[in-house]
Amino acid sequence: MTMDRSRCALVAALGLFCAPAAHAQVAVNLSLDSDDRLRGRSLSGGNPVATVGIGYDHPSGVYVDAAVVAKLAGDRPGVTRFQADLGYAVRLNEALSLDVGVLRSQYTSRYAGGRDAHYTEFFVGLTRHRVSARVYYSPDYLRSGTTSVYAELEAALIRSEEWHLSAHAGRLFYPTLAPAYANFRDQYDWRLSLSRDVHGFELHAALSGGGPGDDFYATGSHPRTALVVGVSHSF
Repeated sequence: MTMDRSRCALVAALGLFCAPAAHAQVAVNLSLDSDDRLRGRSLSGGNPVATVGIGYDHPSGVYVDAAVVAKLAGDRPGVTRFQADLGYAVRLNEALSLDVGVLRSQYTSRYAGGRDAHYTEFFVGLTRHRVSARVYYSPDYLRSGTTSVYAELEAALIRSEEWHLSAHAGRLFYPTLAPAYANFRDQYDWRLSLSRDVHGFELHAALSGGGPGDDFYATGSHPRTALVVGVSHSF
């Protein structure tokens, strides 16, 4: 599936509780999805995407992740974005863990916004049992002169050997806006995700949406609420 930092952070932080810190781990993930959505918005204009991701977790708690996303259909198929992050996760006590890092997102003109764009986000998060909260700050959110703060809450509702059900809620704030974005308002998003492991593959579906106001990520009109389905494999 598309690289989802809140989910990856939750898995990484929970891993501190259940895995011995003996060896560094490298994982590669391949995914096909019917859409590429971020914070309740489509980045691929509703078109299917393929994602290749790689992650490295060190026993010290340092982790590095990178992903490339490519649109497979629609207008101008090809690579739409690159994403990479560097973080550190540490257990504070028996129930609580801390996660800090920096995330870089780079968009090509093939993504739904129709022009090259990028931003850097610094984040801090806390995880307690199956619930995690994160706050991101960006000094250059898609355009110079625009700063943003994004807060999210993620909860693993069901986590068995085969089934995984999680819920997400987020809110995006704009402390300062470039003149071109002066009419943009704070936005919210939500997501409910269900996945199942089948013979080494993950089948997943996510219903998500958000609002109000204009969309930073896209030109034209795209459904605010959408169901995304996909399959992924990690090795």
